[in-house]
Amino acid sequence: MSSLEQWRRYGEARRKVLIEQDKQAGGTSFHINRKCRIDKYFALAERVTHQFRRLLLDQEKIEACFVMGHRLVCFLEFALPQHPEYYLTTYKSRRLKCRQFWQYIREQIEQVAMEIDEIELNSYMGLTSEPAGDGSLSSVEEVEDTWQTFAGWDAPCGVETDTSSRENSSDEEYRFDFPEAQEEFPDPDVQFYGIPQEDDDDDSIVSDISLQPISAFLLKIAKEDVVYELDSEAEDSWAQSDTVDLGLPLI
Repeated sequence: MSSLEQWRRYGEARRKVLIEQDKQAGGTSFHINRKCRIDKYFALAERVTHQFRRLLLDQEKIEACFVMGHRLVCFLEFALPQHPEYYLTTYKSRRLKCRQFWQYIREQIEQVAMEIDEIELNSYMGLTSEPAGDGSLSSVEEVEDTWQTFAGWDAPCGVETDTSSRENSSDEEYRFDFPEAQEEFPDPDVQFYGIPQEDDDDDSIVSDISLQPISAFLLKIAKEDVVYELDSEAEDSWAQSDTVDLGLPLI
């Protein structure tokens, strides 16, 4: 960190804590089921990206927004490309759309990180009596609670926020490669990405999907057949919970 950016060290410390708390809570773990059509995962990524856009407008949820964006970036960059159907020609347009989501979210996280750093610096200097971010996000349990109670999971995917000033639109502007699969696991149908967690994914003991950790959530939607006519009208039972993250370098 250059001398000109030393003022950001207080915010950087806070962001590291948020990311570490999220990892410990299981937010950095994903299950990708090879037998599940990738359409479900593409639809999930789109829904959560729209939810992220809405959360950006809530200044009282700035830390939750940072955690959500971090999870989303990692899901799009590391987990989703491991699905065997990801690189099929059939899904070229959806791959491009997910790359656009990836680029957009990265840019937004940069802005959110800057805001967190400014808040932390002001707090350190005693220029404000308000705690950094939302005081309700002081612990990982409360961060998770905020994450899991988002409204609008079943809202039409057409809900938009004006991002024309920040969102790229051409294929040439996305010049980066997604990593190849590097981990193989004994079960040929399910791959696990992220930090090893206790095996708490038994769907039989989970009665409320809104309380499931992300690993159980993704595994559950991979097992279910969801039938609906139009994605914009979907009210899917599996689209009620949270999503996202891996060990992404701190922004």
